[in-house]
Amino acid sequence: MGQGRHAVWAEIQSMGEDIIVLIGGGDEPHIGCVCIATHYEKRDGKIGSSALSIFNVPGHKDEVIVRRFAEELAKHFQTTVLCAGGVHINDATESDIKLVLENADKLLIVVKRAIEAGNRKE
Repeated sequence: MGQGRHAVWAEIQSMGEDIIVLIGGGDEPHIGCVCIATHYEKRDGKIGSSALSIFNVPGHKDEVIVRRFAEELAKHFQTTVLCAGGVHINDATESDIKLVLENADKLLIVVKRAIEAGNRKE
């Protein structure tokens, strides 16, 4: 999603009812964060929530994107989601970061639709 150094991509894999998503992009895709989110129902019958476990590689700031995907997908599909990835742009400006985050938000919508349709690579 997006173009050039601001592009982000995702690969989706199923593991039973659970979902694995790898996210990369920028000048140097990498693993900077791993997040697992699991959806659970509240005892009082109200709308469920997500429990999270997050591991960040020291010095990396990829949690913003990875966590957003894991939380949103776990809640939407009411399952466990493991998300890993990283987007690195050399000498990134605030404008670069804003574009990457906007593209990641668009990609999240595409990933949801792909999972709903049974597709596993976006």
